[in-house]
Amino acid sequence: MKLFFYCHLAILIASVAGSIAPGPDLHQDLTIVNSSSTFLTATVDPEDHDSIWHKTYCRGAALVKAMSLDEQDSTRMLGWPYTQSPWDGDLKLELRKWGYLDDDNHHAMNDNSCDFSKHHIRSAFDALGIDPRSALKGGPNHCFMLEHRFGPTVILDKNGETPSISKQRYEADGKTYRVTGAYSKIGINRKDGIVYFLDRTSPEKSAQTVWGQEQIDKADLPALRSSSDLAWGLWNRIEGEPSIKMIMSLNIINDETVDVIIPRALKAMGKTEVEKWPGTDLIVGANGGAEAEAALALIGSPNGLGAGYFLLQHKRQLGGDNFIWKIKIFKGDDDDEYYDDPALLFYIDKHRPPMPDPDDTPGSPMEEAKAVRRIKDGKNFIRTHKIWAKL
Repeated sequence: MKLFFYCHLAILIASVAGSIAPGPDLHQDLTIVNSSSTFLTATVDPEDHDSIWHKTYCRGAALVKAMSLDEQDSTRMLGWPYTQSPWDGDLKLELRKWGYLDDDNHHAMNDNSCDFSKHHIRSAFDALGIDPRSALKGGPNHCFMLEHRFGPTVILDKNGETPSISKQRYEADGKTYRVTGAYSKIGINRKDGIVYFLDRTSPEKSAQTVWGQEQIDKADLPALRSSSDLAWGLWNRIEGEPSIKMIMSLNIINDETVDVIIPRALKAMGKTEVEKWPGTDLIVGANGGAEAEAALALIGSPNGLGAGYFLLQHKRQLGGDNFIWKIKIFKGDDDDEYYDDPALLFYIDKHRPPMPDPDDTPGSPMEEAKAVRRIKDGKNFIRTHKIWAKL
């Protein structure tokens, strides 16, 4: 309970400073998956492992709690200016305005990235009953590649040519901006209700490399930049299942996630390494305290935040509250270490998971929480009522 108490205090502070679950202007900076930037690939300091775990657990707990609240209450709790995203629709005009390359031919060139029969995770798709083929091969998996460079609004040089990336600029809302070189490769499967986060860098982190500076003024970045908002625009381009059922993050190499969060989550489950499918499942709100804690840390990890924000900030369009109820950690089917990068699969439904038990947490708010406690097979439910008493 000490960790939950720590988070409770941190969330109270965050209501003033917005520091636990970074707000709409900040969260895109916390969802990095792949990048060659030297600013992103430094090894995590072992002495920081506890603080990283606490930070991600608190973020996950805050996000799950916010998912259960209405917009006004979640905004107040997180200390954000809003929780409902201002971005909606297919975002084609908005992406063009903010300097992105968003081209159908370019998307088609990346079609193979959504042919999951070639991703060495065929066992996962067979078990889930999902067609692994990409859209151009007749399957349901549509691949998109958005790049913050070489867009149609990039200003040409005096010779009418497109400048090099470091010199590319565009205009938006009366201001001239530099491109950042960021990119997001995202897959959408509306038939089965799935979003795939495949490969991405944030504008801020990419700008550090392209602009050659470590400190980036967020006012110089494109207003449209969070991975969850980009995924939402792409989700709206494909017709099909209105409900979101799964979010998958593949090829994970983020240091915090790989070196700290996943190993500790596996340890909580008595495992020492990432396993092939069926991997390792963690239930949000599980009876065991270590498992429940680890599940929230995975949601708050750099590779879980995009999933959390996608659900939290698009409640209106997704038919109300949606929750991550299970997370699966797994890796590719082959023994080749090239395919050893872990993957996270976030299972989603409408049932509110129980929050961490605050019975001995001073200062907990007085409220009655109706929780659906899941049994391990994910099919049986016990509905419980808890009174959160202010001590």
